[in-house]
Amino acid sequence: MKITFWGAAREITGSMHLIELSDGFKILLDCGLYQGAKEELYVRNKSFPFDPCSINVVILSHAHADHAGNIPNLVKHGFKGKIISTPATFDLCAYILTDSANLNQNDAKKRRGRNTHAPLQALYSHQDVQLSLELFHTAYYNKWYSIHPNVKFMFTDAGHILGSASITLEITENGTKTRIGFTGDIGTETRLVLRDPVPMPQVDYLIAESTYGARTHSRKETPEDALYRIFKETCLERKAKLIIPAFSLDRTQAVIFAFEKLSRAGKLAHVPVYVDSPLATDLTQNVFTKYPDCFDEEVLAYFNNNNNPFEFDKLTYILTKEESKQLNKLEGPCVIISASGMGEGGRVVHHLKNTLSKPENTILIVGFCAENTLGHKILKKDPPYIEIFGDIVPILAHTEQIDAFSAHADQSELLRFIDTQDKTLLKKVFLVHGEYQEQLAFKDLLQKYNFNNVEIPEKGQVFEINTAEYGVG
Repeated sequence: MKITFWGAAREITGSMHLIELSDGFKILLDCGLYQGAKEELYVRNKSFPFDPCSINVVILSHAHADHAGNIPNLVKHGFKGKIISTPATFDLCAYILTDSANLNQNDAKKRRGRNTHAPLQALYSHQDVQLSLELFHTAYYNKWYSIHPNVKFMFTDAGHILGSASITLEITENGTKTRIGFTGDIGTETRLVLRDPVPMPQVDYLIAESTYGARTHSRKETPEDALYRIFKETCLERKAKLIIPAFSLDRTQAVIFAFEKLSRAGKLAHVPVYVDSPLATDLTQNVFTKYPDCFDEEVLAYFNNNNNPFEFDKLTYILTKEESKQLNKLEGPCVIISASGMGEGGRVVHHLKNTLSKPENTILIVGFCAENTLGHKILKKDPPYIEIFGDIVPILAHTEQIDAFSAHADQSELLRFIDTQDKTLLKKVFLVHGEYQEQLAFKDLLQKYNFNNVEIPEKGQVFEINTAEYGVG
């Protein structure tokens, strides 16, 4: 048996790990898109380092594009096996993969416009998405399922986004049972809306995310306190606009619930809050409310009392492009929550262009912004202007960033999650889904806590597992 690390190896995006049994049965853990420099996106995502037809089953940790976004392309290249996820992940993928197909087609048109002599196809089509959705099979948390005479698996709640899961595989070879665990992305212990992560069963080999392996989130303020401080300064004191770029999945719902709590406490005055993202609206109204079993105790109790945690009297979901354009003409204070979270595309770009040059306004970043993205440039203010739609826009508005809404466990939370494993039984830890310097720091920390066999795989690196020697018995 062997494990090959094909994605999110010494980088954060493109999660994809291949497990091959001695009899040739192949399990792919995640099939995510590489997300980074625009000139690399199509080239790095268009093909696979293995034959998609040879994969027997794909098991998904969650619905984020860097974990599930390249599934339609896998199907396009011949994959016909099962795709297994939680029910919530399947429902989210139905929307997210469709939206991704739209983005891919738009990107292809732009590439053709730049080079008419070499037109490039979209990464995948709506038909590829539909064929992918037909291959999905769902599995519930905390229940073992068989996918091969010698392989069974179980999902446990990772607390990262709705439906997210850690994956435990139990593989029997040479009369020995070996367990391989994949954490997926681990949520924080202070999340709004969702339950805390659940410890995984004991494993022999653990594939662990390390996104924030060298960072600790600020605990000075709760998410709603941090949000209210900036809202008060912007909307109540300066009577200005608060623009919040937020990812459509999870981040938008957490911000909405924080505002709902502030509304219940009577702290919003008469300031309107708008959600301007068709995808965020669909996910919030059509998927999140289907899965109250994923909510934490506070939200579940509120939901069970016939209250909707994603609705309040000052909240409006914007549906049409015309309604979105009208927001830019509003006078007086308001809050606009709009995708994308890094400001790279979507309706939020128009709102940024219309608010950045006014010093009374605030741009609030509620998540990570990769280097060279619009959101990152706005936060740096170096230079003190940016180009949007061909126009030079000075960055005069207030800029803020809070990490209280982060969906990723920080260093201490990652350590606590992994430390639930018995070190005497854990043979090896593989660190994935992290920048290399962060991983090196986290590896050092794990070794201080007596996790003595920690690897940081390179892309394409293969690890042989001797099942005759190792196993949980």
